[in-house]
Amino acid sequence: MLDHVSMRQVSPVFVGRGPELSKLRSLLAGAAGGEPAVVVVGGDAGIGKSRLIEEFVRPLLDPEPGRGPSAEGGERPADVRVLIGGCAELGDEGVAYAPFVAALRQLLRDCPAAFGDNNGVRRRELSWLLPELAEGMTAEPARPARMERHDEGLPAVTRAGEISARGRLFDAVLGLLEDLGSDETLLLVLEDLHWADRSTRDLLGFLARSLRESRVLVAATYRTDDLHRGHPLRPFLAELDRIRGVRRVDLGPLTTGETAEQLASIYGKTGRDLPPGFAEEVFARAEGNPFFTEELACAVTEGSALMPSDVGGFALSDTLRDLLLIKVEQLPEPTQRMLRLLSAALPPVDHRFLLLVTGTTDDELNELIRPAFQAHILVPGEGPTSYRFRHALLREAVHNELLPGEHSALHRRYAELLEAEPSLVAAEMREVELAHHWYSARDYARAYDAAVKAAESADARYAYAEEHQMLERALDLWDQVPEPGLDYARLLYKTACAAHLAGDPHRALSLTDKALKRVDPGQDPELAALLHHLRSRDHHVLGRSDGMADIWAALDLVDGESSPQVRVQITNSASFIKMLTSDDIDAALRFAEETALLADKIDSDLYRIAAAITKGTVLAGQVSLGTHEQGLANLRQAIIDALGFGDPGVIGRGYINLCSALETLDRHQEAVQVARAGLAELKRRGVRLRIAESMLWTNMAESLIALGHWDEAVLALNSSLDLDPPGIHGSTAHEYLADLAMLRGAPETARAELALGARIPSRGFEHQYALPGIRREIEKAAWLTRSIADARTAFQAFLDKPQFLGDERYAWRVLTAMAMAEADHAEMTRAAARSGASPADVASSALMAALAERAARLPAVTPSQ
Repeated sequence: MLDHVSMRQVSPVFVGRGPELSKLRSLLAGAAGGEPAVVVVGGDAGIGKSRLIEEFVRPLLDPEPGRGPSAEGGERPADVRVLIGGCAELGDEGVAYAPFVAALRQLLRDCPAAFGDNNGVRRRELSWLLPELAEGMTAEPARPARMERHDEGLPAVTRAGEISARGRLFDAVLGLLEDLGSDETLLLVLEDLHWADRSTRDLLGFLARSLRESRVLVAATYRTDDLHRGHPLRPFLAELDRIRGVRRVDLGPLTTGETAEQLASIYGKTGRDLPPGFAEEVFARAEGNPFFTEELACAVTEGSALMPSDVGGFALSDTLRDLLLIKVEQLPEPTQRMLRLLSAALPPVDHRFLLLVTGTTDDELNELIRPAFQAHILVPGEGPTSYRFRHALLREAVHNELLPGEHSALHRRYAELLEAEPSLVAAEMREVELAHHWYSARDYARAYDAAVKAAESADARYAYAEEHQMLERALDLWDQVPEPGLDYARLLYKTACAAHLAGDPHRALSLTDKALKRVDPGQDPELAALLHHLRSRDHHVLGRSDGMADIWAALDLVDGESSPQVRVQITNSASFIKMLTSDDIDAALRFAEETALLADKIDSDLYRIAAAITKGTVLAGQVSLGTHEQGLANLRQAIIDALGFGDPGVIGRGYINLCSALETLDRHQEAVQVARAGLAELKRRGVRLRIAESMLWTNMAESLIALGHWDEAVLALNSSLDLDPPGIHGSTAHEYLADLAMLRGAPETARAELALGARIPSRGFEHQYALPGIRREIEKAAWLTRSIADARTAFQAFLDKPQFLGDERYAWRVLTAMAMAEADHAEMTRAAARSGASPADVASSALMAALAERAARLPAVTPSQ
């Protein structure tokens, strides 16, 4: 039967399995058309196999005839009979034919007439699976073979007789399924094949080879992590793969964005918002496993506090810990001790490192490790001679089994070995591991020093997330270190900068506000200015304000003579904000010029390039002034300079702005190429900039929509959401998905995506976000809620705006949407009334006059030549 998991913390929204669900629906539609199939769904424990099957089966169990979507968007097959059976966990060989017995018993209960056949022959054969079918029968059928016994010593004639009897049984099952499939589509679900006995596997293999031209789909599930090297299901699956009509569906982990969606849905049941950063922490520990994610969410949604642990941020639930440790506890005790030692190291762990920790020989260590490999608890690491736990939470569960004294001593041993033999780990990981081990050994002074050094190393590699993590550790330890070397406010600032660069503006704001309370602007004006500047950027990213209030405060604190290195950062941000939020392009250009002058003064290529990007973007957007080609040339040169300079942030910004500028000029294909080049360049440099990458994906999607490549646009937007971008960047991706849903005539999907986008406040101070927001309000009112009054209210907000220099493309789309809305409304009014003018028509005339007047003075987007 289906594994109906307790709904205590199960996400009410089915997340991240759209392609797999579509494949199952497509196979069912094919079966309904006379193309039988067997589909095998595999994945680790907790990955969502049962949930996928539940979502697939649920609309079939209590449907309205002929209703529900198929994979192609049409109607699902009507009259689908669903039979469900599961294998039992009883050692390597389960109960013979257990899932078929359960499914047929369900059929006997629901439809006993299905077993009535010619003179009871089939009923007699099937009675060996269901003894209750034998009631009233006089002749006893030949007993089917027990193939799992391997009775090689029996005479050949006896074995042949048994095989013949088994063949009759298999034929009886096949005949029953085909008869059922002649009247209606049959879906047979067999769960947990990893526990199946040989007879069950043989019967399933027989059906896979024998089902022909019948309306039958067999769907089976199994756990991949239970398949050790000698597991009997492994060769069976290989054999199935060679059979025509057999399909495989392999479930991988959810993405970061899908995990965030799952958690947001769980939190929605409690009436609370998802805490900032919580989704990222859960994803890092659950690694995209939905069940693990739900169990980790229990700690918060049920009201318990987040409990610190040495490996993660909060304690494992008893349910999850027990699930993870079941297979570990079945291993020999020496192997369990070795696993506890291994759990204290950061993965992957080199064989040489483990030899030193365990004090064993090569042969002895290999014998200790072998059972853990065979049980799929350990897997090879990235290096040629390294190991790691199959799942991070498994390592954590084992690690938590260490006794307190054993725990501290072991971590000190690891730290001392690293100090003595630095080559035991990669150079970039040495300080990180030292910080981890000294902290776990409660030697806080050494842990602090290692954390600061690890942060510096990460910053040099543009590994901002790792830098942020290490600086947070340093903050935690600061008041326990006699001479920390850094003022606390400056450490807060460094940590806030790392959080900002790592794509966590919420945490950056919290740290910045805390630091501003500790800084006297009169004593340290530069630090105060830098903090105001950083707060401006995070307010802007989150859509809370344009950030200029903090920019003005920062500019008042420093000047270009005494603090050029600080002021250049602020003028650069001022030019950027003015470029995006103001119709005064002169202000943007003035700040860009000041940035360029200060860059020359301090000899900074970074700010020379940044100023050139701002200036190029402004000029590229001014089609009516004829500066667009000059602006594009400036942007291309700035990207070349940025690539030579090497800073990922300025490289990403150059590609983003050039892509946007090309889209403004209706050069959609070029814009797509630039976005792809930018993403490839960031990937080549081995950095992850969540905001920059998500913006490139979203910009690409905008151009793909304009080109009519809607499927590609959906893939690009999902790639953007996979990065879990903060603030407006995530909501914009959802809003474009809503646009596509409305274009495709899918109103429910459009409503759902608009609701997801509305979770973030709109950036009313930026035309590139405000104007599409107005357009969507018009389209939503006109085609989803059918309220022309709401559409007109939204359009009035557009009329109240003065001009849209550089953002005319968005303004034209607002005008087009409103004109279409009024045309549709007029047609509906004529169809309903058929006579006379209505008040709505009068109001519409006035509004249409305003629309025409604004269109007449709005510059063209695309140059005429």
